Amino acid sequence: LLLHRREYCRRGITAADPDGCYDRIICDVPCSGDGTIRKDPTVLLRWTPGVGTLLHAVQLEIAWRGLQLLRAGGLMAYPTCSLNPIEDEAVSLATQRARLARTQTRHGSDDGAAPQAPRGRAQGQRAR
Repeated sequence: LLLHRREYCRRGITAADPDGCYDRIICDVPCSGDGTIRKDPTVLLRWTPGVGTLLHAVQLEIAWRGLQLLRAGGLMAYPTCSLNPIEDEAVSLATQRARLARTQTRHGSDDGAAPQAPRGRAQGQRAR
């Protein structure tokens, strides 16, 4: 879900190039759902330790694309119904590391350009 699109984006950026255009983004990522076991005990029957690992790359791609679409100073929410750190903290950490590497590569300059996904993928929360 992409919310609160800025006025200048409606006038100046086409749908083919929306990078850096949104004030607020909510990432609806697939997850293992292990946080819902109390509510739905059948989740436990389908759960394996590898489920979160399999979903990690997809979650990372979605989160990183959310950051690309986010304007500088915008806010991105990344909710999951999982308790698995591979699906939550690891995704957050990977995007923070990638953004830090990108910032260091640019030597601290902020040109306002939308982030580009580094090789190996990454994601974060708040655009700088």
